[in-house]
Amino acid sequence: MLFMWKDCFWYLRIFEDYQYLSRMILDVMYEMRYFTIIFMIAIFGFAQAFYYVSNQSDEEHQFINTWFDAFRFSFLTALGNF
Repeated sequence: MLFMWKDCFWYLRIFEDYQYLSRMILDVMYEMRYFTIIFMIAIFGFAQAFYYVSNQSDEEHQFINTWFDAFRFSFLTALGNF
């Protein structure tokens, strides 16, 4: 899906008016790669911590059951969904 959007911006370079905008968006996406890698490492770290804390709690106080739930909880918390 992301590659489809990347191709869309690539094909927008055909038009003179959109060349600068599409090039800028592609450059920003390219420069975000290191941030994205560090961000995902932090998300997986917090997901692991939440998963272990939740599983060490009593049955009634567990708030995360699976790794996917832990990852989703961490990711949404990082986005500001409290």
